[in-house]
Amino acid sequence: MRVDRLKQSRLKSHLTQEQLGVLLHTDKKQISRWESGGSVPHAETLIELSRILSVSVDYLLGISDEPTIR
Repeated sequence: MRVDRLKQSRLKSHLTQEQLGVLLHTDKKQISRWESGGSVPHAETLIELSRILSVSVDYLLGISDEPTIR
């Protein structure tokens, strides 16, 4: 996962790590680990991140440079 894109997308959505954690039923420490590359979210969580942040999974994974879902 492209950690820079995760953080950038979260900030663009005006969410703190804590707010995103609440939406994903996890804590801000876990969001921090994902954003630092210390761990990777499960596939189901990645899909939910994509939905919450309004970006494609491919964008978060670095497969596509196009952030919007087509």
